[in-house]
Amino acid sequence: MPPAHAQNTEGSTLGSGDIIVTARKRDERLLDVPVAVSALSQEQLSRYSNVTLSSISQLVPQLVIAESQNQVGGSINLRGIGSGISNPSTETAVTLNMDGVPISYGNAIRLGQIDLGRVEVLKGPQALFYGKNSPGGIISLVSQDPGRDLEMKLRTGYEFNADQRYVEGVVSGPVTDKLGARIVAYYSKEDGWFRNVAVPIPNVTPGPAAKTYNAEDIFVRGTLNYNPAGGGAIFKGKVAYGQRTRDGVGPTGGSQIVFCPGGVSRLSGAIDCKLNRNFYSVIIPQRVTALDPTLEDGVPFVKSTQFLSSLAIDQEIGSDFTLSSVTGYYRLGEKSVDPFTFSNVPYFAASNDIVADGFSQELRLATDFDGPVNFLAGGFYQDAHFKIRQAFGVDFGAPFLVGSTYYDVHTRATSVFGQTRYKLLDDLELAGGGRYSWERKSLTGTSFGSTIDVLSPKRNYHDFSPEITLTYRPNTNLTLYTAYREGFTSGGFNTVPATLRSAANQTLPRTDLSYGQMTARGGGGGA
Repeated sequence: MPPAHAQNTEGSTLGSGDIIVTARKRDERLLDVPVAVSALSQEQLSRYSNVTLSSISQLVPQLVIAESQNQVGGSINLRGIGSGISNPSTETAVTLNMDGVPISYGNAIRLGQIDLGRVEVLKGPQALFYGKNSPGGIISLVSQDPGRDLEMKLRTGYEFNADQRYVEGVVSGPVTDKLGARIVAYYSKEDGWFRNVAVPIPNVTPGPAAKTYNAEDIFVRGTLNYNPAGGGAIFKGKVAYGQRTRDGVGPTGGSQIVFCPGGVSRLSGAIDCKLNRNFYSVIIPQRVTALDPTLEDGVPFVKSTQFLSSLAIDQEIGSDFTLSSVTGYYRLGEKSVDPFTFSNVPYFAASNDIVADGFSQELRLATDFDGPVNFLAGGFYQDAHFKIRQAFGVDFGAPFLVGSTYYDVHTRATSVFGQTRYKLLDDLELAGGGRYSWERKSLTGTSFGSTIDVLSPKRNYHDFSPEITLTYRPNTNLTLYTAYREGFTSGGFNTVPATLRSAANQTLPRTDLSYGQMTARGGGGGA
């Protein structure tokens, strides 16, 4: 991987050629940070045209990001640590942090990320500075800020294999001597590399709704940066919206069955059992869509949307203290209909309608004393909902609705954290700290339109994650460290479609859909 270089913009460099990261919630040279960090600069991201999280992962060792073919959206694995893809409301073990706002749902992987200033991948438990859902690590995405000079950019291109057309535009610069603004927009339309070879079958399926694995992407972001002279508060506000649509194909559209015992598929209507450009995606027949209204007209599709707003405020208090605030709101929506069969015969039918939204607030106070002791202390609050409506049907001669559910998982999370750094010698530093977290989750919902009756619909979780680090810096170009860290992933509820005990169906036993949190401990060192 080529060496990273910091942006040549205000606040991005501490010295010529330095790579600046914020792994410990303060600007530091990458060489000085006692954390395993892979940093990608704006130059690298632009050079390789990385506009998706999956493509970004190809530049980072030990990081694997991939879309899944179900309602979970995708998975993130770092150093082999990740979360499963069977439960849509599972929170990831490697959290995305977009402009200071934590996002822990796999569906966020589907959407592009444009005009990034840098990407920091922190490996290992990161609970002290980033809280829950980080036992595997953190992927911090930092979008570009307005610069001192006027910047205008228009870029377009065509990709032959996928028949993709795209255009990207940027306008950025100072509005006044204290206020800067940046606007970026991106549009892409592709017909797709993969070809839908399904055909109509009388009394089985009307056939394909699209000829290719097509996609349309839209992304816009606006940034305002207010930086007064004389030590006043610095404000940075960002608002971003992204959308991806696939018409005529659902989440499983690009999937293939490539290994068949004996070389022959056991599915009717079948497939060639080869890895090639061909896939099967067909319209769900009316006799199956009649089982549940969320299956609509049976035409496969997927539409994902993402909205993010953040406001960061930094206020210096005298020469030794800085008070920082990050306020965020995130909303993710995804709706789809899919045959989930991978063949010309739609044995299954699934619908999915997700809305995940959350408000978060973080406050931090950091010191910059000339003496040997410095500290950072803060608190975090989150109020979030994960709502999902699903239906799943099967048709092996007689259509049957396996489940039709609606779930609402409500999360309230609070944590306090702090770290003290002590210079034992000029070149030897000992740092210790921890985060204590409290979390309350509740589950409400319906099964076949009737209120569910389950065990443990409310759960409380708590965790203390300590961290201790010893750092030795014999010179400005070398840092040696050893560290011990802990982290955890939230517990929650299993929110897959199923037939559950409800007000209208008292014959079934109560089911406990809840599960506990996962903890992780790790130690290591590096240079």
